[in-house]
Amino acid sequence: MIGIHVENEGLARAVIADGRGTIKASCREQCESPERIVEVMAGLVNRLSGEYLVRSIGIAAPGLVHERGIAFALKLRWRNLPLAEPLETVTGIPVYVESTARASVTAERWTRMGTRVEPDQPDDESDCGRSDARRATRGGLSTTARPQRGGDA
Repeated sequence: MIGIHVENEGLARAVIADGRGTIKASCREQCESPERIVEVMAGLVNRLSGEYLVRSIGIAAPGLVHERGIAFALKLRWRNLPLAEPLETVTGIPVYVESTARASVTAERWTRMGTRVEPDQPDDESDCGRSDARRATRGGLSTTARPQRGGDA
């Protein structure tokens, strides 16, 4: 899997990791233009995928995000930006898009670094949360073995 994180400053960082989450390689490139972001991400994927079989690409992006792209990223001033379909077309690899906060919670669950609310629960039922106020107010919450979205019941 290749993971790409689009940061609030327009920096795109990409890593390739194995099934255990061990990072095998990484690279980054600055991109402040929404018109170039898919091209930049495709270049990162090409640089990383030479030695490894890549089955999927995950994108973590700031702001309001839906499963196909960015609805609105305040600090980047990007609106209605499709990411999944154009990157899938260029690379031929399935692409999944998620908010930075929700992707962080998923990573916490995978690496078992999240705070467990009830330590006696089985791992797949434990709750965890993550917040990051260094660059923006954001956070995520995972309950009953799945990250929650705004509006989830």
